[in-house]
Amino acid sequence: MLVCATTFLNGFKGYFYLIYVVPIYAALVAVWLLNLWARSPAGKLTAATIAALFAILQLGTSVKHIAADEYHNEFEPTVQHLERYRSEGRKIMGTAALGFGMNFEGFKDDVREGTYSGLVPDVLVIDRSYRNFAGMFERDEPLVFARIERILSMQYRLAAQHGSFWIFERIPTVGVHATPWIDLAKLDNIDNGKRAKHFFRLIFQTCGLQDAEGSSL
Repeated sequence: MLVCATTFLNGFKGYFYLIYVVPIYAALVAVWLLNLWARSPAGKLTAATIAALFAILQLGTSVKHIAADEYHNEFEPTVQHLERYRSEGRKIMGTAALGFGMNFEGFKDDVREGTYSGLVPDVLVIDRSYRNFAGMFERDEPLVFARIERILSMQYRLAAQHGSFWIFERIPTVGVHATPWIDLAKLDNIDNGKRAKHFFRLIFQTCGLQDAEGSSL
């Protein structure tokens, strides 16, 4: 019941729900492989091949994450950077995951970036999850995405990047007519549903950062 509901009926399809169904999927695959193994020599070969490929995939993914060491190379430098802002009394917005390094103090988490909360942070941290949410908002909540696009291109400027964590600082706008600091015209011909990804890539490229096509997006 849980597997069917989560797989076929849940429209949100949040990746963080996988924790509830992956163990069940794994159990079903194990039962299927055992069934294949018991059928014939050919079934044994097929089961062994599938099991080996599955193990290689899991081990390869684990090795990739261990080698990347995102905690020390991305998360810790981001937290250290934000500690300086926090010590200056600046208002910070970013993913709740930052709380594990900041003791869940001194920042707010709002994936809609102030659309309904009215929050206007001095520092805005856009990580991989915020970018994924922006892609969802482009499809499901276009007004929210329009605001995100507007504030990131006019009210904030990329100040630092630590891997997948992008740190934006608010641009002083008192007495200044705000204009986009990136060329949004380059997005005019982008199909609906793909604009968010290209928008963040444009920010990346405009700031002269490398690996604009890579996993940091």
